[in-house]
Amino acid sequence: MALIDCSNCGAQISDKSGTCIHCGTPIPPKKVMKPCPECSTMVEENVYECPECG
Repeated sequence: MALIDCSNCGAQISDKSGTCIHCGTPIPPKKVMKPCPECSTMVEENVYECPECG
């Protein structure tokens, strides 16, 4: 578990949390990135067509 800062109130919270325990602000899930095997552009893990090279 890592601590991140809430974008609304600045309190430190777990990166696994869905909302800030201090102010209730939703925390978006962290995007997992991977390199495109053709052009090495970083794309989200669940993207199957690279926006750069197709």
